[in-house]
Amino acid sequence: MNKKTKITLKVFALVIILTIIIAFAVYLYQSKISIIDAVLHPFPESEPVIQLDKKTFKLGENIEYSVINRTNKAIRPEIASPHIEESKDNSWERVEKRVCPCGSYCMVGPARAFSPREKRAYQWDQLDKTCTGKYLEKESREQVSPGKYRLVFEYSFNTNYRDYGPSEAPLYSEFDIVPDGSLTYVEYKIEFNKTSFKKGEVVEYSITNNSQEDLDSWLNIEKFVNGNWEKIKSADICDCEAATCSKKALPLLKPGEKRFAKWDQRETWCKGQLKSEQAPPGKYRIVLGSVSSEFELLP
Repeated sequence: MNKKTKITLKVFALVIILTIIIAFAVYLYQSKISIIDAVLHPFPESEPVIQLDKKTFKLGENIEYSVINRTNKAIRPEIASPHIEESKDNSWERVEKRVCPCGSYCMVGPARAFSPREKRAYQWDQLDKTCTGKYLEKESREQVSPGKYRLVFEYSFNTNYRDYGPSEAPLYSEFDIVPDGSLTYVEYKIEFNKTSFKKGEVVEYSITNNSQEDLDSWLNIEKFVNGNWEKIKSADICDCEAATCSKKALPLLKPGEKRFAKWDQRETWCKGQLKSEQAPPGKYRIVLGSVSSEFELLP
């Protein structure tokens, strides 16, 4: 191979490399993905996420939150912003159903789609806004009551506004509103030092009894599967040994008492004898009566 041919091949290889780099840069620009983000997170998550900086807010405090599209695809929200629901009598009721300004008629158009990895910030002033009057021309604003609430984000990967198609499973993020000056409104409090844990890492948490009664209740760990919360496999050793025994999942907690606990990320079940395996990555929560606290197991 002569010198001229070698130079030609080098130039040809350089052109191919530059073409690939330019095409990749154009893709990042059109997708609104930064090069740093692409390098640090080359494999995006499979679903968006609702992000709350904290889970407890004082009465009247402005609630700020974000929605992040962690996927590499555009998504279309069903409405312009997540809606809010309140927990009442073991069910969820929507807060602030008003869509159009009071006294007017408006066409609710399609919400603007999220670009891949786009983040949008929202806020809620804790006011339940409704329309009153003969012609619904007056606006009524009422401070919501202390209690448990959740943000609900409904979306679809189908961004064709003329063909809405089926939506994905809604995303939820729960939080509490407590009386001003008090962070002990919730009967029982479940707290973590962090909310994301690596595979195999011990999940440490604490339970505080803020009520005036002794706490003697079952504690469950649940995982989020296909839009629903399911209890993890957790066998009772008594059942495995086919013996009788007194079962108590949570030792008695006196009023005001705080206790630390841990979970080794193992699911257990009985098949002749006690079996155990690592719990898969995903979203989990610890449930104690009507109180729950979420955390995530990373791959």
